[in-house]
Amino acid sequence: MSYFPRGVLAGATKDGRKVASTRWSGHATRLTATVAAMLTATACTVVVDGTAQRPAGGPPPGVVDVTLLDTGNYPTRAAPPLGVAGSRSKGALAEAVRMTEHVIGPWETDPALERWVMPTSIFKDAASLRILLPERIAAAADKHNFVTGFSSSRRTDPPGTSLVNAVLRFADPAAAAAAATEFADLALQPDIADYLPPAQPVSVPNHPDARASTYEITPPGSTTPETAINAYTSRGPFVLIQSADTPRGVGPTADLVAKALDRQIPAIDKFKPTPVAELPNLALDESGLLARTIPETGDKVPVESNHVYGSYAALHFQTSPQSSAKLFADTGMDLWSRGKASVYRVRDEEAAAKMVEQFAAESDASGGPVAPVPNMPDSHCSQHDDRLGSYVVCFAVADRYVVEAGSAQLNDAHQMAAAQYTMLMAS
Repeated sequence: MSYFPRGVLAGATKDGRKVASTRWSGHATRLTATVAAMLTATACTVVVDGTAQRPAGGPPPGVVDVTLLDTGNYPTRAAPPLGVAGSRSKGALAEAVRMTEHVIGPWETDPALERWVMPTSIFKDAASLRILLPERIAAAADKHNFVTGFSSSRRTDPPGTSLVNAVLRFADPAAAAAAATEFADLALQPDIADYLPPAQPVSVPNHPDARASTYEITPPGSTTPETAINAYTSRGPFVLIQSADTPRGVGPTADLVAKALDRQIPAIDKFKPTPVAELPNLALDESGLLARTIPETGDKVPVESNHVYGSYAALHFQTSPQSSAKLFADTGMDLWSRGKASVYRVRDEEAAAKMVEQFAAESDASGGPVAPVPNMPDSHCSQHDDRLGSYVVCFAVADRYVVEAGSAQLNDAHQMAAAQYTMLMAS
């Protein structure tokens, strides 16, 4: 299923929000050479009674005529090549994106852990770690040369069990080891956070290097106490963090942490960290796909936006990661570019149509169909309404790419999808 759209995440509660699309009407048709040539010329349409009309000699019915698309103020041309990071801070973000492919999603530990929760996030600096760790532990990361990090979080539905799996990158193994030790020591301090009860040390089965602590807490609005375990393990220049909550007591909760480590350790061992001095030289867009994606702009761009992720990394942001994993494998999806619009690169146009069809089918029950993008006959849009407001998401096929565009306004979603389609087909 499609990812959690930008607008939803900005106002989401801890439990996030599920947004997808409705049934897709059919296979989009590739632009002909004639239409592609039109993209390089000045478009001209004839307007009669407020409706754009296809000029004589345009493409046949069923084929998208880009001269008729309303793209609003969105860009329709690819950006220049993005080059390299150029600074340590931007390079650290690029490093975090690389790491996301090697951070295990909680559903790998327990298939019931499907419901998206916070924090699923890139950590650009020690201050940003405060959504993951108590403030004093987050502050400790800074003095140990913290570089970057990523966490993936899920819970069961209905609520009961949750798991946060995070990997933090430090400058070198010594810094990571010192950080893990201080994190674990601070977690046992009785005043580490005024909203938490005192913690006690606990062991993690089969992982003697993990420093863990546990406490029991009853969530607000619940009468069932939950056992929480927080574990810190240094592994090379990384600190592996698991925060697990279950209503089943210390033993099962520790087992959940152990299972996460069983999978996370070999995954991060396959990752080759970039030397800190080389971070400014990391490429920002090796595939060129990000330059062909409408970017997120403004003063509050989410740190996870304006990046290209691999097929596994994209699962961290999907509403249904396990079904998406199968879909991605079936369609050969290898890259996901996340800007203001979102673009999936798959094997071919047939695979793109299959992806849109599944995204649409999975969301039939959660939204309602609305008008498709004007003059894009095979596009599909749906509207979702809940306590957070209304949201429209549109899908379309553009050759071997799937376009996903979402907005609180139908017309804006239409324009964004049209512009993203035009950009992909023009480059």
